[in-house]
Amino acid sequence: MATRAELEAEWSSAATSGTLLTAKHDPNGLGTAWASYRTVLTPQVSASLEAFVKSGQYSVNHYLDQRYPSGPGLFEVVPSPTAGFSVVGSGVPSGSLHPTGSLDRLIFVSGSNQGWHVYADSSQEIATKVTSGRLQMSGSL
Repeated sequence: MATRAELEAEWSSAATSGTLLTAKHDPNGLGTAWASYRTVLTPQVSASLEAFVKSGQYSVNHYLDQRYPSGPGLFEVVPSPTAGFSVVGSGVPSGSLHPTGSLDRLIFVSGSNQGWHVYADSSQEIATKVTSGRLQMSGSL
């Protein structure tokens, strides 16, 4: 497993290159409806994503994801109170243009096609995935 410093460097590089935030999770893309549920970051978080990653004002929990057993896992990023935001995103129902609810976690994942990218989720949903066996806690960074 990579160190926190290595992950932060990779996430920062993806943020700088513009690939960390994909169109699906970008609040500026709310004018396009998607066929499935998605989450979008808040405008505040999306606008400060690179600075947030570099700030280190968060804790990181690493989970192994049974759905992607050969991948690097899922990294739950929990903003510190000093980061300036406790809500990082909202859910957008299938076919909708309007976000609903409040999400409190950033999730960093790396796929074979997209590389590192980020989306929002809730601490409750992470707990549900752990309970169901999909996610297994690997450690904190």
